[in-house]
Parts: sequence; C-alpha cells; structure tokens
Amino acid sequence: MGQGGLSLTFRSARPEDMAGIVATSAETGWEQLSAREREGVTPEDFAARVAGMFHHALSAPGGALLVAEDSGKVVGYILFCLQPNNLTGRLEGFFFDQFVEPEYRHRGLAQELNARAMERCAGLGATGVSLLIAPHNGDSQKAARRSGFKVERLIFSRPL
Repeated sequence: MGQGGLSLTFRSARPEDMAGIVATSAETGWEQLSAREREGVTPEDFAARVAGMFHHALSAPGGALLVAEDSGKVVGYILFCLQPNNLTGRLEGFFFDQFVEPEYRHRGLAQELNARAMERCAGLGATGVSLLIAPHNGDSQKAARRSGFKVERLIFSRPL
C-alpha cells in the first residue's frame, strides 16, 4: 500500500520482530517519563516493565501489535488491546504504544496505524479508543488529533 509516497505493507508482528520493537519502546518510552516517574527507576528496570506491558497487552482480549514494513524493515508499530472503560464499563480499545521511525514521520503513517487499530477494535465491539501521551510530546499529540482524538481527561500527579 502506498502511504505518503511510500510502498508499505501492514501486518501483525511476528515473534522475530518483538525484541527490536520492545527495545525501541523502552528507549523512546524512557524519554517520555517525567522526572518524578524516573526517580528510583533505572532504564533497565523500565525496560523490564515495558516488556511486561507488551506481554499484558498481547495477552488481553483483542491484544495486537500491528507493524508497518518497508522492504522487510519494521518502520512503525502500534500496540493495543480491549479493556473496559474505568468509568462507564463499556468496552474500549486502549493504545499502549505507537512508534514511527523518524525518517517515516509526517507522511500519514501514524494515522494509518491508528485507523487499522481502530478498525480492529470496532470489529471486536469497542465503542471508542483512548491513549496516553506525555504533555511535552507535541508530535504525538498532533498525530493523535489528526486521527480524530481529543482530550477528554487530564491526569494530574505529584510526588508524596
């Protein structure tokens, strides 16, 4: 499928994709943590938590990891599953993590991954989807808005 002048294929992740994707997620996720969240946590501890997050999401109902591939190389992915909304109980998709290689950004790839994940979630009975983005991650916020997401709630935190 052509996407922004690219010739990409989209597929479910394969076992041989996992190590690289989880490593990328741990590396980029560490950069998104606030100073409070980093306190007392090493990058190695965080990487182990990220691996656990992938296991959790992929073991949950509707859990999937979709990848975008260019000439055999994974250049983007989205990790999601279904879960009940904490306030309404309705089944929703939750996007745990998404990444697009920097040289593939600003070409609609994030929107395509979002659209494919939303289609899967809707097909499984989800009534909506949600995701979390760090407040300083403007690029991800723009990508989410381009996919039709809007801010519904804000999470506030503080150290104790």
